[in-house]
Amino acid sequence: MTDAASTPTSAPARAAAILHDDDAYTDSLIDFVTASPSSYHAAAEVARRLEAAGFTVQEEAILGGFFGTVRQTDPAAGTMLKKGSAVTITIV
Repeated sequence: MTDAASTPTSAPARAAAILHDDDAYTDSLIDFVTASPSSYHAAAEVARRLEAAGFTVQEEAILGGFFGTVRQTDPAAGTMLKKGSAVTITIV
């Protein structure tokens, strides 16, 4: 990942680095669980993290987003995007 606005951000590269570092993986999971004590909070945390990474978030709720769980993203997770790109999260 770089700070240049025109350079793609690679989520898979960051995820791979975390998966190979047990402490980073555990810390990342603990941070997410702490920030998301319920499924509603999990969807909000996903949106917050995407926005913090420089993306624009659009939410699409199925059945009113009753469960508050992110079902999918568009584009799919792992897609390389430029900062500022729109990411739609589908919440069920």
